[in-house]
Formats: sequence, structure tokens, C-alpha cells
Amino acid sequence: MPRVFNRPAAECVQGLARALRLVALCLVLIPLSLAAADTYKQKTTLPTLYIETFDQKDVTDHDNYKYCRIVMVNGADTTHFDSVRIRGRGNTTWTLPKKPYRIKFPKKTRLLGEGEAKAKDWVLLANAGDKLLLRNALAACVGEFMQMPFNPCFQFVDLYLNGRYDGNYQLTDQMEVHKGRIEIAHQDTIVTDPTTDISGGYFLEPEGNTASDGLYFIRDATSAYMTPSPTSSTSGSSAISRHISTSLRRPSMAKTSLMRNVATGNIPTPRRS
Repeated sequence: MPRVFNRPAAECVQGLARALRLVALCLVLIPLSLAAADTYKQKTTLPTLYIETFDQKDVTDHDNYKYCRIVMVNGADTTHFDSVRIRGRGNTTWTLPKKPYRIKFPKKTRLLGEGEAKAKDWVLLANAGDKLLLRNALAACVGEFMQMPFNPCFQFVDLYLNGRYDGNYQLTDQMEVHKGRIEIAHQDTIVTDPTTDISGGYFLEPEGNTASDGLYFIRDATSAYMTPSPTSSTSGSSAISRHISTSLRRPSMAKTSLMRNVATGNIPTPRRS
């Protein structure tokens, strides 16, 4: 005896329509997913870094971040990062057509593999003034060969910004006081006691013609240094200023003082990724 369906014909038609819509949606999403997979490919033997700004416009601001998403393809591994911020960086290099960038992740990220720094801030060096693109990397390799306490880790990548190939970039550490980078103690309080031992580590940078709000120490007419850390220009910094300036004015001590004080402690030499 044949089965009798008591469902109204209209209800059956609605169910069939929903099923057809689901099939149509699948037919649309499958090509899109395949296209996305095709978009994020490693183009050469180097890792490929895709950066897409939320507004789909170029990064033109040196000081203010804009939001972007990042996809890094390295062999069989494809890693997605969302709500990342990006801005320009550099001084003279920012004026060149191929721009360097600074990127900030929403949380600490170990971008260059195990054993390297886990941090929010990273740098993309354009190496635009170097036709071989190797000077910065070579300096890090020489530092490693000399067994210096800290050498920035780096990885060359192919960079695509909003779908446009911008060339070879050097993904590397942001120079900062941070675990796995320049490991010196932060001065959390202002030094007021002149007997306080302030002979620990100092983060110094040779200063050219750039303007900055950091502390400055003049060694002679041709040598000036600024201090990314400590950055305070309070009255308590006068003792620190005298300590660093005295070390820098002693020719026999200047080189060893800088090498010792830029990074102190038992820091493992970073590996190149």
C-alpha cells in the first residue's frame, strides 16, 4: 500500500526552495574558497607576506597606525593575523619610493619561530638604499660571528601590499628593550640619590640629523648619541647623563662601554630564521 504524505504542497515547495538555495550557496562559496587559496601562495623560495589594509589604501602616514590583516605563507604553513596595525618608519629611508614599515600585533607574537622574541612590534626594512639588499643582514651576521650579546633576527620575505608586489623586504626585530631583544633592566623609578648604582645597561643609538624627544649625550663635535631607554628627561636623569657622557668622553672606554652597556646579561645569540 503506497505511503500517504499529509504535508501541504506549499510546505514541500518551501523546503525544496531552501534546499536549492543551500546548493546555490555552496556553488558560490566553493570557487571563492579556491580563489582565496590561490591568492595566498608562496611565490618564490622565500616566505610570502601579504598585507591588506582595511581601507585598501597605501600606508602613507609615518606616525599614525592604520589597521590591516596579514597572511604569511611559508612552505606548507599559512598563518593569518587580524587587527594588526601598520605605519611608516625610518627617517631618510621613508622619503624613498620603496617604503619601510613598522607593524604592531594586538598581542605578543613569535613571528620568526621558536627561540626568537615574542613581541608586538616588528619591522619591515625595505633596504631601498642598498642595491644588494644585504647590508643590514650582513651586519647582523657579523655581529653573530663576533658573538655579540644581541643580534637582530631576520627573515627575507616577498611583500604584497593590497595585492601589489612591492619587492623583497627584511622582516626583523624592532630595536627595543625587551626579552629576547635588548635585555637590560627598565628604570621604573626616578633616581634621586646620587649614591645609587646606575652603571647598568643603557640602550644608545648613534644620532645623525634626526630630531627626537629622547635624551642626548654629546661625545665630541662629530659624535652624538640618543637614548631610546631610558627616555625620561626628568631631573633624575642628570646622574644618568653624567655617567654615560663620562664613559663616552673616554676614548679608551668608549668602544667597550658601548658594547657592554647596549645589552647586558646572559642573552642567547639569536638565530637567523
